[in-house]
Amino acid sequence: MKTSAIDREIGARLRMKRLAAGLDQLTFAEQLNTTGQRIREFEAGLARVDPQTMRSICRLLNLSVSYFFEPWMGRSESNVAACSAAE
Repeated sequence: MKTSAIDREIGARLRMKRLAAGLDQLTFAEQLNTTGQRIREFEAGLARVDPQTMRSICRLLNLSVSYFFEPWMGRSESNVAACSAAE
């Protein structure tokens, strides 16, 4: 699966909140029942976070799913499509 700038932004926001929670990648991965490698891939934007994992991440970090999409909130549908097309 090809990833995009949106995946990289979500990964960067994930990393920022993980670090703010004081969790290293391995501990975070164990709490999500995944691997440190998978967390690294998510944070680098090399892998797309699936909905079930996103839900678990949000529960663990006490976040709303919308946190990860704030950069695109309030944009019109055409602006989001144009952003995606530019990738």
